[in-house]
Amino acid sequence: MSSQNQTEVGEVRVCEIYEQLPKLPMVFMLKAAIGNVIKVSFTTHYLNASFYKSRSELTWDGVARFKADSEEPLKILSGIYYFRYRRFHKYYQVSKITRNLDEMKQILVDQCKKLDVKEAVIEFNNYGYTIYTEYRIKKAPLIHFTSTASQGRLFFTKIPQEALPTSDYLVLNKKEIYNHTIHSEEMKVYEPIFTTAGILFIISSEKPITITSPDHPTVTFYSKLPVVFYHYRPQNARRAD
Repeated sequence: MSSQNQTEVGEVRVCEIYEQLPKLPMVFMLKAAIGNVIKVSFTTHYLNASFYKSRSELTWDGVARFKADSEEPLKILSGIYYFRYRRFHKYYQVSKITRNLDEMKQILVDQCKKLDVKEAVIEFNNYGYTIYTEYRIKKAPLIHFTSTASQGRLFFTKIPQEALPTSDYLVLNKKEIYNHTIHSEEMKVYEPIFTTAGILFIISSEKPITITSPDHPTVTFYSKLPVVFYHYRPQNARRAD
C-alpha cells in the first residue's frame, strides 16, 4: 500500500482519567464526545437496566427498585449494574397479566409487601416478574477517555497494565470491528461478556498494531501498554462509519 494511504501516529497517550481511576471496573458505562453510551461488563454478574415501551404503550419491560420506606416505593432503574443475588421469587404466565403499567407497578409493590421485604430489585414485563430479595447491587460508573486517537469512529486509547479489568484473553492476529480490521502478531484480546450500543475490547501486543478500513486511511502505531478500542453502533445500513 502506498504511503499516501497510510497515516502514522505515535503512541496513544495515557488517558487522564486514570489519575482518578487506576483500574477499569468490571462493569462500566463509556461515554464519548459524540454523546452515545456503551454499557460494558467483563463479568457475568451484571444487570442491564433499560426500560422498553411499545408505541401503543401496551407492551413493556424493565427493571425496578423497591424500597418500602420511600415516598415512591417503586422506581424504574436505568443504566447497568454490578449485580449478584442469593434469593428470588419468580412468577410468569402465558397471557399478559396487564397492559396497564401503573397497575403492574402496584402489583409489584403488593407482592413485595407480601414477601415482607424492605428492599428488592425486580425484573418485570407484561407476563410476569422476578423479585430479588437477597442481593448486592452497585451502579456502574459513567466514564470517558480524555485522550483518544481514532480511525473514523473507531476510537482507541492506551491504559496502564494494572487497569485491565480481567485476566482472560484470546490470542489473535486479526480482530474486526464493523468496517475496521485490527492486525498485530499474537495480540492478546480482552473481550467483555456483554456490550450494548456498540463494541468495546482491549488489545495488548508487543508488535506494531495496524488498523485497516475500506473507508479510512490506514493507521499504524506501537504501544507497550494495553489499548482500549471502542466503536458506537453505526447509524447507516452498511454498518460503517
